[in-house]
Amino acid sequence: MIHPEKKLIETADGSHTIQRTDMDETYHSINGAWAESMHVFITNGFRRVPACANPVNILEVGFGTGLNAFQTYLEIHGTARKVHYVALEPDPLPKAYWAIMNYPDYAGIPDAYPVFAGMHQAAWDLPVFVGETFVLHKMSLRLEDAGLAEGAFHLIYFDAFAPSKQPELWQPDVMKRMFYALKKEGVLVTYAAQGELRRNLEGAGFLVERLQGAQGKREMLRAIKP
Repeated sequence: MIHPEKKLIETADGSHTIQRTDMDETYHSINGAWAESMHVFITNGFRRVPACANPVNILEVGFGTGLNAFQTYLEIHGTARKVHYVALEPDPLPKAYWAIMNYPDYAGIPDAYPVFAGMHQAAWDLPVFVGETFVLHKMSLRLEDAGLAEGAFHLIYFDAFAPSKQPELWQPDVMKRMFYALKKEGVLVTYAAQGELRRNLEGAGFLVERLQGAQGKREMLRAIKP
């Protein structure tokens, strides 16, 4: 089903994203969806988790197009690493969109499309194996309705819409919930870098690093639970 407020567009590196015309917002950077996800969530997130963490327990706030989950799968493909991936998404993307997205073209592995399609076709609200070492647990919940156990995750991909579009997801109480849900020395990464967000993270107890942002963005934030 096509939703009038959602539009498939091509970003600067050739990879697709979704534009929300009703919010004047895109799911990824127009300067390169594939490149942004790789820089923020894989290079500065997943690769920051110690190798001794196996499986790596990941929480994603905003499954969206499935790009972050797909790149995480590719990161462990052919290795001994395992991932248990929990993704919160109250507004799943219809097949009419994800079925024509070109992320599998960037994967560099055979049979990439069945993996990407399998992530979207996986049942909701229960864990499903995607391959032998990647467990995907998509939850059709808003973050504020999700029960998150203390110290459950090594890594959080905080990929909600921008603070100006979804301010309720960037408030101090939300950052405290993220702190609670992380293990000690756990990592939260996000593309955003606003001063208020940094203060909210620090107020929750995080040690916050300002890092080079993806193409077109000066900075991003990485927060560590001490």
